[in-house]
Amino acid sequence: MFGTQRIPVGKVKTSLQRVANEYDIRLGLLFGSTVRSESTPISDVDVAILFERESGDYVSIALKIADEPQKEIHKEVDVVPLNTAPPALKYLVASEGELLYEKDEWYLRFYSQALREYFDFRYYLRQHTKRARRYLGVE
Repeated sequence: MFGTQRIPVGKVKTSLQRVANEYDIRLGLLFGSTVRSESTPISDVDVAILFERESGDYVSIALKIADEPQKEIHKEVDVVPLNTAPPALKYLVASEGELLYEKDEWYLRFYSQALREYFDFRYYLRQHTKRARRYLGVE
């Protein structure tokens, strides 16, 4: 069907570093098909961002941030705010993410917090999945 496509990660990294101070970014990580070398011509580029602000309109800021690398690489960039991400997504980003930007050594703090949240959450996720499978009759 489609072959894999190489994404110019350096351009994504550079454009993120340019806007990091303006948008109070603590951490930026590349994840998804680009990191797994599975991107195709129709794939987007997934970037996870941890903001310094504890609350705010993360979605509109994420859209503004995505605009910068999109101009550089001519591909859709999906910016995901980690501040409001569910534990499973944080775990995915922590386990496969490639560091694009870091302020004040935030990567290790994020990584350890993401793992703690996920392993606390995993029990409830499994219980929910068991109940859903039982309800649907697919045990």
